[in-house]
Amino acid sequence: MKPAIQDLIQKYLQGKATAEEKALVDAYYRSFAKEQPYTPYLTPQSKELLEEKIYAGILQNIEADPVPETKPNFKFITNPRAFYFSVAASFVGILLAFSYYFFIPQDQVVLTTALGQVATFTLPDNSKVTLNGNSELRYTPWSAHQTREVTLRGEAYFSVQHTKNHQKFLVHLPGKMQIEVLGTEFNVTGRPNNTRVVLNSGKVRLRLSNTQKNTPKEVEMEPGDMVELEPKSAKVAKIKVNPEKYSSWSSSMLVLDKTTLRELVSTLENTYGLQVTVPDTSLLRHTFSGKVPKQDAQILLLGLSKAFNLQITKKENQIIIQKH
Repeated sequence: MKPAIQDLIQKYLQGKATAEEKALVDAYYRSFAKEQPYTPYLTPQSKELLEEKIYAGILQNIEADPVPETKPNFKFITNPRAFYFSVAASFVGILLAFSYYFFIPQDQVVLTTALGQVATFTLPDNSKVTLNGNSELRYTPWSAHQTREVTLRGEAYFSVQHTKNHQKFLVHLPGKMQIEVLGTEFNVTGRPNNTRVVLNSGKVRLRLSNTQKNTPKEVEMEPGDMVELEPKSAKVAKIKVNPEKYSSWSSSMLVLDKTTLRELVSTLENTYGLQVTVPDTSLLRHTFSGKVPKQDAQILLLGLSKAFNLQITKKENQIIIQKH
């Protein structure tokens, strides 16, 4: 049985690891350095935080239990902080490899986007999925006779290929709903405070979970339909909308069609990771129509400010929106 990775790190820091244990640590580090597919599921912020925690732990251990002086077989690094960061980076790799080995199915594919990033991916059946910022899609590659299944956290636009054998395509929003399609285009949002599906073309069936007793468990959708699940009450609302409004984020322009400031605040917080304050809460009910560029948060904020005469103040990650 392999020793726990935490014990290996502790023994390594104290200079008590055996030659076999050192070889195991080296093997973990080499596997991490090869950029295996288990790394994309962590956001850059998570990696940075993990590295900082490990760095702090290394400093604490070195100060508490000095490693006996030995003759080095490597070049001396004059900057001790640089050395500690290099060791920390190694242990980040070890922990990632360890967590991947024990907790992530080795054949599972994880696709992610950073805050404000939009990226398009091709799935095994040549279907396309475009992920909005701060989103994640997981799936296990399927065969021609298996149901195509993916799990989404965040927001995505799907263009699903129809197969000759009418192979089902399922999108799971854990704890909320399951979307079943054959071949169609639709936008899905599955965030903590916002769950909705907007159908551009084709036909889909939603299977809902955790809804109220008088709410249907299945909902059929046609092009132009939007189904929204209220986060607190679990009520389901189905209305007709302009689908372009809800999928325009996948292009360079954001289409606003009687979009409330409350909706825009949600986009800024969920997609770009900003913390938004609107001192005059009545402003949240104001609606806006038009098109604004959205290449990044700064351009989007400038576009909103100019187009709708808003005073937007930005300090680092904090945003304040007021009337001019």
